[in-house]
Amino acid sequence: MAWGEQELQVSATPLDQLDGEFEEEFSSDMGIISSDVKRKMTMWFTDQCDDGATPTLKVFDRTSKRSYGPWAMNPYNTAGYVKIRCEKGHKICYGAWTDALYWGCGPGCKYGCTNCCTRCGHKTMNNVNFTCD
Repeated sequence: MAWGEQELQVSATPLDQLDGEFEEEFSSDMGIISSDVKRKMTMWFTDQCDDGATPTLKVFDRTSKRSYGPWAMNPYNTAGYVKIRCEKGHKICYGAWTDALYWGCGPGCKYGCTNCCTRCGHKTMNNVNFTCD
């Protein structure tokens, strides 16, 4: 499968120049109006492990138990990004893996991780580098 919402997306756009588009959806139930705000979120990744393997990447919404992907990452040392649409405030984590290694929360998001999650509502997650360490 490809990166991005439907296709491989490699870009040199600086992270601070990405837009923060969002859509608001309103519903009314018995006269009470609630706002369900969806955000577009961009997450950048680079495979910096020169082991000849192409990591598989998935993004997990831990709040709603939903996942996005999987995607095959870009070639070694080439940055790429994934754009997802998520509910504001939901806990979003990444997991990537090869046959020998894993990064973030790994396959199925079954491993603990440090700094592999953020809250939906941030426009971007800074570039994450996957090394062989």
